[in-house]
Amino acid sequence: LKISSYYVGAPDWRQIVDRGTMALDVALEDRVFCDANLPQANAETVVAFRREISQRVPLYKIQSRLEARHVVGEIAQLAQQRLGLLPTTVVLEYLCGATSGLDPYSAYLTADQLREVYSQIDGNFVGLGVELKAADGALLLVNIIPGSPAQAAGLKAGERIIAVDGFTTAKLNTEEAASRLQ
Repeated sequence: LKISSYYVGAPDWRQIVDRGTMALDVALEDRVFCDANLPQANAETVVAFRREISQRVPLYKIQSRLEARHVVGEIAQLAQQRLGLLPTTVVLEYLCGATSGLDPYSAYLTADQLREVYSQIDGNFVGLGVELKAADGALLLVNIIPGSPAQAAGLKAGERIIAVDGFTTAKLNTEEAASRLQ
């Protein structure tokens, strides 16, 4: 609905669904995605499902938002029946693939990413007052902003953070670590 309402040109709903199908296919090929979302499905079942949707989706006539929504709904139901994959997961893969494929300037943002964008636009930076950099399995404090909560807590540039809330920083990217620190 947002694409239909806010996108500059008339969307090509066929292309949007095809891009979403491609995103779902890529996710189903990814071991990490499958381990997290399909712990019970075996590899042959996943391959058979991928083949089925690659043959099925091109057969649909997709010329409107409602037709696109109908197709994605059917694929989500099919994924739940065949693989035990939650329909919400399928829809999110379609949304990500569809929006990222609109043009070079459009992308799907999670709720946290959107809040960060709005925060930057509004100039409301909610943070700790540190500039972080990943270094040797830790987070290096590159800079401490004067008057910030980090300075008040006594943090100094050059110090390293090795864990956040019991999670080793070696297993977190800087965005995840920064989110946990906040």
